[in-house]
Amino acid sequence: MVEQALENPVATGDLSALVINLLKGVIYQEMDAVLWNVLLNLQARVRDYVAVLGLELVLDEAEGYAFLRARARPAKTMQ
Repeated sequence: MVEQALENPVATGDLSALVINLLKGVIYQEMDAVLWNVLLNLQARVRDYVAVLGLELVLDEAEGYAFLRARARPAKTMQ
């Protein structure tokens, strides 16, 4: 069991490993069900974590994909 945790840190709920996968690209439910389930369980923590980096989590449960994108900056008002 310890060996499995070392092989797949995401399966243990490791937030950093999950965010690294998101930074690499899109996560699809059908391609990695374990990773997808961890993401669903930790999505609030992921959102808080990546917000500090100026990113937001886009997660579509119905379609089964998730990715990170830059947060939209508020428009500057002319004064």
